[in-house]
Amino acid sequence: MLRIRKHVDVRAFLDRAEEWLLEAEDRYGLLLGVAYQVLGGAHQYREPIYWATVEQGAGDRDATILGCVFRTPPHEVGVTELPDAAIEPLVSSLRETFLSVPGVGGPERTASAFASAWTTRFGGRWLVEQRLRLHSLSAVRFPSAPAAGMLRLALAADVPVARAWMAGFIHDTRTRHVGADTARRLIDEQRLHFWVDGQPRCMLGAVRETPRTTGIAAVYTPPPFRNRGYASSAVATLSQQLLDAGRRSCFLYTDLANPVSNAVYRRVGYEPIDDVVDLTIL
Repeated sequence: MLRIRKHVDVRAFLDRAEEWLLEAEDRYGLLLGVAYQVLGGAHQYREPIYWATVEQGAGDRDATILGCVFRTPPHEVGVTELPDAAIEPLVSSLRETFLSVPGVGGPERTASAFASAWTTRFGGRWLVEQRLRLHSLSAVRFPSAPAAGMLRLALAADVPVARAWMAGFIHDTRTRHVGADTARRLIDEQRLHFWVDGQPRCMLGAVRETPRTTGIAAVYTPPPFRNRGYASSAVATLSQQLLDAGRRSCFLYTDLANPVSNAVYRRVGYEPIDDVVDLTIL
């Protein structure tokens, strides 16, 4: 018997799903990172937050987890790979909590099946917002000709620059998962970094920390400073620092429509492990 098991809060969700997610920690680093963020209270998501496991079998102890689903409003629904039979029950379960959803992100087969089922039942249409590739790194390959400069933590005095650059990052990447205020939060948490060559040239953040991996995100070089190797050196250096600090690996997402960023990360050691999509539901 397949069922959608909703959890009353993130603690209950992690009690049930954490071990399953940690078995593929690189692949589920974003989901785990969001869950830990909510557990720690350091977030600005709106209630109600949705956590669910998709399970096969009778009873709580004997059931097998097949996948996970979450939503942290105002953001879209997030799904892992799910069996086809889970889609209609999932639509019903989410509708009990949300009258509408802005989209869905995850493996394309599951995400598109969900979007199709939701719009068929409740009207509207859906479209592909982005196709993304998840990469993982366990050993850094430093550029043969490193960029001039060094990596440093962003400081409180850097907030105006960081906010402006975060807005540039959001504009260029069309991301829907961060806002300009994310820059201040990452600085407060000592997670935002600059590559500095006389002055800041490139920005990047360490996000979504899990027991053995950390995500790298918000990599942004303003147009006047591009094509000088700053992003490659910054990503390589921060990745090595995270590995030296005890991370087993690092992960990041790239837009498949941007061959430049994909090539940059491959050169420093990031290898593709999964493709996902962001779908908008209108």
